[in-house]
Amino acid sequence: MENAPPDCPPSGSPGTRGRVLVVDDDPTVAEVVVGYLHRAGYAVEQADDGPAALGRFAAHRPDLVVLDLMLPAMDGFEVCRRMREHGPVPVIMLTARGDEEDRILGLETGADDYVTKPFSPRELVLRVDSVLRRARAAAPADGTGPLSGGGLSLDPASRQASRDGHGLALTLREFDLLAFLLRHPGRAFGREELMREVWGWDFGDLSTVTVHIRRLRGKVEDDPARPRLIRTVWGVGYRLDLAPESPGTEACPSAAPAVPPGGGAVAVTDVLLIALFAFLGAAAAGLIGAAVLRLLRHRSLIVSLSVVAGVAVAAMLAGTLTVAWAMFLSPHDLYVVTTVVAMAALISLVTAVLLGRRVAAQSHELALATRSFGDGGTFAMPAGQPAAELAALARELAATSAKLDSSRERERALETSRRELVAWISHDLRTPLAGLRAMAEALEDGMAADSGRYLRQIRVEVERMNSMVGDLFELSRIQAGSLALAPARISLHDLVDDALAGADPLAREHGVRLVGDRIDEVPVEVDGKEMSRVLGNLLINAIRRTPPDGTVAVAAHRSDSGVVVSVTDGCGGIPEEDLPRVFDTGWRGSHARTPPAGAGLGLAIVRGIVEAHAGRTEVRNVQGGCCFSVTLPTA
Repeated sequence: MENAPPDCPPSGSPGTRGRVLVVDDDPTVAEVVVGYLHRAGYAVEQADDGPAALGRFAAHRPDLVVLDLMLPAMDGFEVCRRMREHGPVPVIMLTARGDEEDRILGLETGADDYVTKPFSPRELVLRVDSVLRRARAAAPADGTGPLSGGGLSLDPASRQASRDGHGLALTLREFDLLAFLLRHPGRAFGREELMREVWGWDFGDLSTVTVHIRRLRGKVEDDPARPRLIRTVWGVGYRLDLAPESPGTEACPSAAPAVPPGGGAVAVTDVLLIALFAFLGAAAAGLIGAAVLRLLRHRSLIVSLSVVAGVAVAAMLAGTLTVAWAMFLSPHDLYVVTTVVAMAALISLVTAVLLGRRVAAQSHELALATRSFGDGGTFAMPAGQPAAELAALARELAATSAKLDSSRERERALETSRRELVAWISHDLRTPLAGLRAMAEALEDGMAADSGRYLRQIRVEVERMNSMVGDLFELSRIQAGSLALAPARISLHDLVDDALAGADPLAREHGVRLVGDRIDEVPVEVDGKEMSRVLGNLLINAIRRTPPDGTVAVAAHRSDSGVVVSVTDGCGGIPEEDLPRVFDTGWRGSHARTPPAGAGLGLAIVRGIVEAHAGRTEVRNVQGGCCFSVTLPTA
C-alpha cells in the first residue's frame, strides 16, 4: 500500500468524513487540493467559477466549502453571501490577496477561516478538519445564561447583544468573542488562547483575532482609538475591563486686558509758536503711543485701532495743553477747547471700536474659511462685502483652494492606483507560486500521476513569472522617467511589418487572422526597439481577446494631429465605464487574475512609451470589438 504523505491526517474511505466543495479557477491548485482532501477521506466536488459553485451547492449540500476569492463572473464574496442565504455552512476563503481589507470583508461575509496563497495542502486539510470539528460541536462549554457588565448585555440563547439599551449588530464570531470576554472580566488572554477558546483552533493566522478585536471595539467603544472596555495588555493580549476610568479635567488659564489713556485741548494766536508747541506735545504723545502699540502688537485688531484713535486724540490734547501753557490761555478758552477735544475723543474711540469689530469679524470669517480647506475641505468665500484687502486675500485663497483640491484629487488617484498595483502584483506573483508549491509537494509526496506534465507546467509558470518581472522593470523605468530613448527616422511600414511577423505564430496558435494591408509609407522619428514593443503588446492583447476565426486588423495613416497607428480586434467591446481605465496599471477588465491572462501591465507600458515619444493613446468601441490607436508626432 502507498504510504500517506508526511504530516497528513489519517485517511479513510472517501466520503466517510464529510462532503467538501472546492471552488478555484486555477486548475493546478484545485487538482492538488482535491487530491489531498480525497486522500484524507472526504467526498470532494469541484467548481471553477461562481455560478457553477452555486449550482453544485444547490444540488448536493456540502458540509464545508473551500472558496477562492478571485473568481471569474462572480467573486468569492458574492458566492459566500448567496450560499449563506440558504443556511449556515462552514467556509474557508482561499486566495492570493492577503490585504487586511480583504480579510475583514471575508470574515464579515461569514468566512470561518482565511488562508493566503501560497499555502501547504497538508495544512489546508488540517484546517478543514478543525473547522468541521468546530461546526459539528455542541453548545458552548460555558453557561448559556444572560451576560452583562460595563453597560453590555448579551443573551447567548437568542444571540442578541446591546450596550446601554441600544442593540449591537454583531457577527457570529464577534458575539462569541464578546461573550467569552464577559465570562472572564479582568483577565488578560493571549491571541493564541482566544483562538483556541473562541475559534477552537490550535493553529492559524493570529491576525484573525486582531481583526475581530478591532471590529468589536468599533461597535462597543465610545472612542475605538482610546478603548476603555476592551484594553490591550502589552506583551500579553487583550482584557475586558468592566469599570473604565473617567476622563479627567483640565483647568484653563485666564488673561487680563489692558486699558489705554485719553486727553483734552486749547487754542492760541501766534501761528508759529502754536505750531512749535503743538508739535512738541503731539510728538511726545506719539512716542508714548508707539511704545504702547509695540507692547500690544500681538493683541486683537480692535485693541490696536483703539490705541491708534487714542494716540490721535492724546496727541491733539497734548499739543493743545502745551500751547495753552505757553500762551497763557484764559480758563474759559481752555475749558471750551478741552470740551471739544473730549467730544472728538469719544467719537474717535467709538468709530475705532466699530471699525475694529467689523474688520475683526471679517478676519475671523476668513480664518474659519481658510481652516476648512486646510483640513481637507473646500474654501468658501465669506458672506458680505469685506474690505478691499481682505477681498483680495479671499480671492487668492479661493484660487489656492482650487489648486489644492486638484492636487488632493491627483494624490488620491495616485494612492488608489498604487494600492491596486501592489495588491494585483502581489496576487499575480503569488498565484504561480501557489501552483509551483502545490505541484512540488505533489511530486514530493508521490501524488502526481503524470510527473512529466507537472514539470512542464512548472517551467511554463517560471517563464511567465520572468516575463512579469521584466514588465515590472520596464514599467518602473517609465514611471521614474529614466526610460532612455534613441530616436531615429524609420518607416512606419517597416515597423508594422516586423510587428506582424513577430505576432504571426501566436495568431496561428489562436486561429486568428492578421490583416495589415492599409499601411501608408509614413516616416516617423521614434526609438525602434521601444516602438516595436508598443506594437507587439497591442497585437498580443488583440489576439488573446479575439475569438478563433476572428480578425485583427492593423492600419496606419497620416492625420492633422500626426501619424496614427490603429489595431482593431474582435473582443466584442469594452463596457463604456471601463474605457477610461483600459491603460491603467494592472487593469484587465475581469475579476479573474489567473492564467492565461497577463498581469495587466502591457497596455500601461504602451501608454508610457508613447507618452515618452510625446504621443497619446486612445481606445474606442467599434462594431464587434475595440480599436486601439497610437498617435505620434510627424517626423
